[in-house]
Amino acid sequence: VDRQAAAGAVESARLTRTPGTTPEDAARLRQSVPLEVPPAPQTAALALLRVPVRGGSEAAVTVLGRAVRPAPAADPVYVWLLLPEALLPHLSGDLHALAAVAAAIPLEPALPLAEPLPFPAAPTWSQDSRIALLRAALALVGGDFDRLRRLAGAALHPAGLLIQQFPGDLADRLTLIQALLLLLPAPLRARMTFTTHTTAPAGGPPAIVFSDQSGSDRWRYQADSGTFDTPPPMTAYLAYLGDLWQGDVAALVPALRGLDALALHLLPGQPLEDGLRLLVQRHQLEQALQQRQPVTADALLVALTGSAPPAGEQRTLYLERLLLAALEERHTRAAAFVAHAMDEDSALDDRLAPLLETALTTGPDAVYVFVRARLTENNAEHWLARLHAAARQSLLVAVEQGDSTTVIEWLRLIAREPARYQLGEMLYTGLLAAADRTDEDGGLAIDLLTLAVKRAANAVPALLQNPRLVAALPADVHAAVIDHRREAIESIAGQSRELFLLALLEATTAHTLCITIPMIKALWELYQAPGSAVLAEPYQPINVMRRLLAGTPDCMDEGALETLLTLLLTGGEDTLFRDMVPQVAPAAFGDALASALEQSGRSLEDSFTLLGQLAADGKLSHQAHIDIHESLFLNSSDETLQEQVAENLARLLSQYMDVTAATGVLWKLLEHAAEMRSDLLVRVASKRLLADFNDIATESGMVEALLRLRKLTSWSSVARTIILTWWRNYARSQPAPQLQKLEKILESRRGPLADDFRHILHTAIALRRLIGQKTLEEFADDISTAYRVLQALADGFDPDPRQPMSIDMTTLRTMMGARLEDLSPDMRQVLATNLKELAQIITELAENRSRPNLLGRDESVDRALMTGEQQPESALDVMKFLSGYLDGSQQPRSETQGNGDGR
Repeated sequence: VDRQAAAGAVESARLTRTPGTTPEDAARLRQSVPLEVPPAPQTAALALLRVPVRGGSEAAVTVLGRAVRPAPAADPVYVWLLLPEALLPHLSGDLHALAAVAAAIPLEPALPLAEPLPFPAAPTWSQDSRIALLRAALALVGGDFDRLRRLAGAALHPAGLLIQQFPGDLADRLTLIQALLLLLPAPLRARMTFTTHTTAPAGGPPAIVFSDQSGSDRWRYQADSGTFDTPPPMTAYLAYLGDLWQGDVAALVPALRGLDALALHLLPGQPLEDGLRLLVQRHQLEQALQQRQPVTADALLVALTGSAPPAGEQRTLYLERLLLAALEERHTRAAAFVAHAMDEDSALDDRLAPLLETALTTGPDAVYVFVRARLTENNAEHWLARLHAAARQSLLVAVEQGDSTTVIEWLRLIAREPARYQLGEMLYTGLLAAADRTDEDGGLAIDLLTLAVKRAANAVPALLQNPRLVAALPADVHAAVIDHRREAIESIAGQSRELFLLALLEATTAHTLCITIPMIKALWELYQAPGSAVLAEPYQPINVMRRLLAGTPDCMDEGALETLLTLLLTGGEDTLFRDMVPQVAPAAFGDALASALEQSGRSLEDSFTLLGQLAADGKLSHQAHIDIHESLFLNSSDETLQEQVAENLARLLSQYMDVTAATGVLWKLLEHAAEMRSDLLVRVASKRLLADFNDIATESGMVEALLRLRKLTSWSSVARTIILTWWRNYARSQPAPQLQKLEKILESRRGPLADDFRHILHTAIALRRLIGQKTLEEFADDISTAYRVLQALADGFDPDPRQPMSIDMTTLRTMMGARLEDLSPDMRQVLATNLKELAQIITELAENRSRPNLLGRDESVDRALMTGEQQPESALDVMKFLSGYLDGSQQPRSETQGNGDGR
């Protein structure tokens, strides 16, 4: 308590103070707090302010000041109360309680002071007291609520509020100040400072100043006229107070108390304007929720995700309304938020699930959007079940009640969903159900087929078997997809990618010969165009190409296969080409691929490499490999190319023994062999042709083919060896009648080439006559018998140079006659004939020797015959030749040296 006369120095003041305070504290407070005793006697002034702690530090204390003149002639008395920090928030703007405490301080000096002072233990505010206070304050401003709320806005403004010409006493001024505080949210009231009288109204603290002095930049309010010099700005909060004011204080106070409850959570930590704006939004939201008014999902999300979200049961109510708003607005972010909250709280899920169940009957599409927002992140079984239920109900409603556009839009939505949503079966069912409505709309039939080709290939067969859908198809589409007409398929290629691919695949499945070159080119363009991955797998261009290749003989027109293979090769799609080749029907493969290789412009080496890779990978059979080379060889007009292909073909034929080669190709290879003087070509072609000679129907045909072969290969000793070896083997395997027929035919074909074959036949027939059907053992026995007979004749009857003898014919007759009884007359005649003919044969044998010298022996000729160096020229020579052969005196020699078959 500072009792001081006039404005004297503090040293002259009479102080009564609590322990811990000093005269300097009193002086500082007098200087810091704009508070003066009002001029009227026995009146007081009150001030509330934050004052820096002594020493000028940033710390401050809250000071309640009271100035009073006890008597008209008495000195003014100042009471300074240092308030606890928690007191003002606790009182929530109840200034009358503070004024009562200050008024209770005794003004007599040197009296002991109560310590601590008796501050109120609890706020004294009640709803009725607030209503009474606001009504009293309204009376002080002429009943104008707009004036009152603008005064509150000016007090909140950094410039502060100056009230002049206010006629009331301290109680009226406190009533007005408390009313302004009451219009502000509770957390702001503890920060609001004021002075009820000062002659120094300059800017800065406090916020509310009562003074009749000028010279301030505050928002100035003239109480006597009820006007502002310049109206303070209308903030969002002030505007909202205007919305809340309905002319009834009793209705306004509950709304203000609702703002207080929210402000305790929303304002701390927020800038003033942002906090007040957030407070307004939240209170509006709360009011709307309480009154069941429409609330946007965004507004609810702001509240639930803000810095002070609702909690407990209030949060659950918010989530209920957010779920309903998400369903109504198709708000995916709100849906995801609610769904995650349901995932985190099973009790909340149980509480909100019935809302989803109810919505399934009224708006299944909204439920679908809601659930899908949850499944965007990951799958959960119960959410998948909800999605399926919503999709099923939505499709049912669309098919039964919606128009064609609605039906197809729903089906497209389901078709575009990720596979993990497991909606494939539902899409299939929906497509088939919608097909029954196509008789109402032909366009729907097209849309259903198009969608099935994109997303549900398994539904295509069922759709095409639906008579309503088929009947609803436009004529051009029907002609392409159902009737497989060429011109229709070509026409539809430029209209609908999906229907074109469908038509191609249907024609292939039906084995209809209708796929043309323009279709292949259109298919290739689709393959190269982006976006084919959106099609169902069977209808992707690459897979349609595979099906076409597999069905080539049945469905592809002339040139179509070559075109497709050429495009693959020209486009550098070697990997794809190698992958597709095994699917080509073998019957149409060789010529087509050969033509494609030639038309693609690729080098021959590149083509050979590609074919070799296919064969090595097992994707090209040996026979197909040969067929392609044959086609390249026959159809090429480039001689250099033909030579390269011929050599490669010959190598392949020698490598692949299990394949067949076309006879025409082999003859042409021989022609090239003659031109190129290629032993490889002649060897391969000769052997292959000879292998087929056994199948020639007539002997004359075989002889002609054999002579042709020999003529074409006359330049080659290798070919002569191969051919004559084959001919000897053939002659050995044939029966004697067949050999005789061939020999007769060859008799009419004179010339060195025919002589080779004729000599072989003659020798074979002769040897066949010599041995006949005997085994060599039997033949050896016959030779032994003949030898013994001839040896006995020679030993008994040939003249001996050392002892010449004379043969007695009588003795011959007598001895033979004595034994004639051993023979029948017929056998006697046979023996006589044989002896005569045997003598003739021996004579002929001797006369036909290689060296016709019966009187002497030419040992060199005999040795040459025995060793196989001398060509046998007679039967006697043959006997000697065979003798040398059998006892191993002969060495194998090449055919060009004239030996037999090398054995």
